[in-house]
Amino acid sequence: MNLLVPAINKSFEAPQKVTKRSCKGLIVVVLIAALLGGAGWYYFFGRKPKVALSIPLPTKGDWHPRGIWAAGPKQVALYANGQLRLVDLADRKEKWSAKIPPQPQFDPVWQQGVNARFVKVQQWADGLAQKRAALTSADQIKAFNAEAAKYHAELTAARAEAAKPRLAAVQTLSRNPDPEPDSQPVLGRDRASVDKLNAVVRPEVRIIEERLKKRATKLEGLKKSLDAKLASAKTELQKSAAKEEDARYQAELAEQKRDQDALEKATGASVPTPARSDVENSIATIIGDFGLSKPQVAICGDRIWLIEAQQAVAFDRASGTMKADVRLAGAVKQVFQGNSTVIVVAAAGAEAVQVTKLSASAPPQSLYLATGLHEYAFVVAENATVPNVQNQRTEFSAANDSLLRADFRLREKKIKVRDAIKQSSEKDLESAASAAAAHSEDELKAISALLANDAARMLGDGKERVDESTYEVTLRRPFEPNVAAWTGTLAGRAQLFSTPTLDLITAGTKLLAFDRSNKKLWEATLGAPVPIRQSDEEWDSLPQPWLESGDRLFFADGAFLTALQSKTGQVLWRLPSVGIRKLQSDDDGNLYVLSDNLHVETLTYVLDASLRDAVPLTMKIKAADGKIAWQREKYQDLWVSGKDVYVFRETKNAADIETQVFDRSKAIEGRVKIYKLSRGNGNPMWEWFQTRIPRAVVAERKSVALLFGDELQIIHSICW
Repeated sequence: MNLLVPAINKSFEAPQKVTKRSCKGLIVVVLIAALLGGAGWYYFFGRKPKVALSIPLPTKGDWHPRGIWAAGPKQVALYANGQLRLVDLADRKEKWSAKIPPQPQFDPVWQQGVNARFVKVQQWADGLAQKRAALTSADQIKAFNAEAAKYHAELTAARAEAAKPRLAAVQTLSRNPDPEPDSQPVLGRDRASVDKLNAVVRPEVRIIEERLKKRATKLEGLKKSLDAKLASAKTELQKSAAKEEDARYQAELAEQKRDQDALEKATGASVPTPARSDVENSIATIIGDFGLSKPQVAICGDRIWLIEAQQAVAFDRASGTMKADVRLAGAVKQVFQGNSTVIVVAAAGAEAVQVTKLSASAPPQSLYLATGLHEYAFVVAENATVPNVQNQRTEFSAANDSLLRADFRLREKKIKVRDAIKQSSEKDLESAASAAAAHSEDELKAISALLANDAARMLGDGKERVDESTYEVTLRRPFEPNVAAWTGTLAGRAQLFSTPTLDLITAGTKLLAFDRSNKKLWEATLGAPVPIRQSDEEWDSLPQPWLESGDRLFFADGAFLTALQSKTGQVLWRLPSVGIRKLQSDDDGNLYVLSDNLHVETLTYVLDASLRDAVPLTMKIKAADGKIAWQREKYQDLWVSGKDVYVFRETKNAADIETQVFDRSKAIEGRVKIYKLSRGNGNPMWEWFQTRIPRAVVAERKSVALLFGDELQIIHSICW
């Protein structure tokens, strides 16, 4: 019996072991099936983007200002139809919406007078500061105190006048077509004033006046539309549409000028000229009182500021409650976002600006500065585009709450003229066209380039003119009067850029770096000049040519991406690429570069169409040594957020072009694809197709916000 017990026990243990093994096997099978199922779901469904949120936007005409901005982690600020909204990407909902208060229309004559008065008061204050530093005797101190008392009295009076604004009023002049010969005289029987008040209304004059009034309203709408399109134009199709809009605007301006001249002849009175200095010239424009028509959003602590036209409005970031409504002296020209402040540069007349520092912890602080005329960088003279060499100009730049003012004074004018089209390009293009197959794409490209070069030469654009003049440069800190000014000379038109730790000036192939106390830290030589930006609109809409990360500054000139030590300016490496126009970085410090990938000869022959057949290039660069990890062609824009890389491409086919020409009502806006690229090899992981061109794109980790004319669309993907 004792021998049978172990045998019986073993007989019971065997089925239990089999059962345990079968359970483990089943678990493994289930896990493998779950993994395969999850992988299949992820590959076919999960990783693809989906519309996470859609906010319809009623259209009020193309010109209506709109925009989106990153407003912090997983948040986007949307401005449209007079409302500012905060959209939460994590919760996929609109957090709050706030209506922008209307802007009161002030009497322009009163506004100009107030601005001019404050500019003089500011100049008086600067003069007093210089006198204070030179006081040595009791008589000087007494005279200074007397003048200072007068200054404070004038400042108080100016503030009192500004505190009681005069609203604009539509005034109608009552006219009597048949004035009585003995109507009551005014001004001591001075008949001239009576005759002027009781002028006969002539029908042709009234018609012209009404036409001028209606066209002025139309021009205002066209200008807003043009500014919006110029600001958002990124693709060739968008740029072409902006040029068409500019042509329509110029035609209307010319008609307005002709009617104004006709009215002046008919009445013998002077009619105010248009805001632009030359209505026949779309490039040589004095910005003056006109600034950026498109709105700007800046995040400052717990406040979101919306800056537009002549107004800056602050909202509480958590609730959307309005916290401040600041009236500006004129149209906004530039907006700089700092750590705890927002600095706004606004027009204060044709030759002055108002700079205002906004913060949550202090009242607005404003200064009025005389700057001279604010003009475009290039003008048209004798049918040729030439550098606009000004005797004096002022530029501003800011970062980390410190505003830099740079004054440039001409010392010696020098314009270098060189061929903009290669002399041998015609022969090369003719040979290429002859060698290409009939009706082929190569033949079409060669003929198109040949025609473009001929047209450029006929218009007088066969030469390029480069500004190599010598300028005296003075750097100041308007809100930091105790910081000493720096003065030096530079050759070539200078441009300002501000990084988190440096202020940079480029002129020709020189790059100068300054700290926040105007101390020159170092000077480096670039591989090529930095392309000149035309106006404030370009400064705001185009990406900055720099990226600062850690102790390194990455700077893109016309031909190279250069890595420098931020503190010393030592060049660490250079990567050649002509036409770099965007720099981005991911969480791991890798660089992503978008370049037009142009031929090297385009640096010399800037207008030669035969050199413009290059394909844009997107590259991932190792920040340590500048080596290319991968590169991909044809993408036209780039956004990097965290560890996610997105690109943009617009295409069109022959049918689209034909429809746009013969039946515009059926033409689609565009064929657009947003791709997400793998950081490892640059291959597309998914794509999102639209027949609309987004006005703005904001990438925030796994979500992408696309602003269209009638909708804000948020797409989301878990793809990693």
